[in-house]
Amino acid sequence: MVRQLSSQLSTALLFSIVSLNSHAADFFGYPVFPYMGADYQYREQPFRENFGDNAFEDQYNQFNLYLGMRFWEEYLGLEFNYSQAPNKSNTRQYSDQNIVNAVYIPPGNSESHSFQSKFSSFGVSLLGFYPMPFDRLCRADLFAGIGYSYANSKQIDRLTAVNNVAIPAQTYTFDDSKSILRFIVGMQYLLNHNIGIRSSITWEDTSQFREMRAQEMSHGPKRVALKSHWTYGIGVFLRTSRV
Repeated sequence: MVRQLSSQLSTALLFSIVSLNSHAADFFGYPVFPYMGADYQYREQPFRENFGDNAFEDQYNQFNLYLGMRFWEEYLGLEFNYSQAPNKSNTRQYSDQNIVNAVYIPPGNSESHSFQSKFSSFGVSLLGFYPMPFDRLCRADLFAGIGYSYANSKQIDRLTAVNNVAIPAQTYTFDDSKSILRFIVGMQYLLNHNIGIRSSITWEDTSQFREMRAQEMSHGPKRVALKSHWTYGIGVFLRTSRV
């Protein structure tokens, strides 16, 4: 589902690149100002204690694409975005009396695991823009917004060795999609009439991904649970202008 939405957003971005002109468009007689952009983002995605915190990586570099329009004298905006963090892999060894994805390792035992983690989301947000009062040329804006994301979280846990003896890998997959609340704040600055840079901070309620059970044992003890996360981004955008 998220992959289909990302494909649709990419198509919309390509269409906008072709059709974007330097002036505002009209929507039922009201001017709207389309824009689009791309960000590099750093994501901090923590897991709950004993439910993945000592297993999966919790820091990601990712990309974010967005497409939106400003209206009502450019004080309001509607924005669609797609972000994806690439697969991140790691391996870990555990001694006895550790808890790995909600499973206790008994005394005298040890385990080796390999892990993979991936996250993607498609979102829509209502934004408010406020021109910076010190900027007489009206090139700098503060913005803030609220919206929803349809997000997919996927983690894979492979048990590869017990007591330092290699075994055929036992794979456990935690995969779920949910609609979650998101907030965004940031600042943007126009370099000229149509090109600008922007930075943002986004919070998403990924704590809704709780009690994710392994697909291979849906009633088994292995579980993964996420906490809410923060994303920090910086990038460039293209927009229409009044002139």
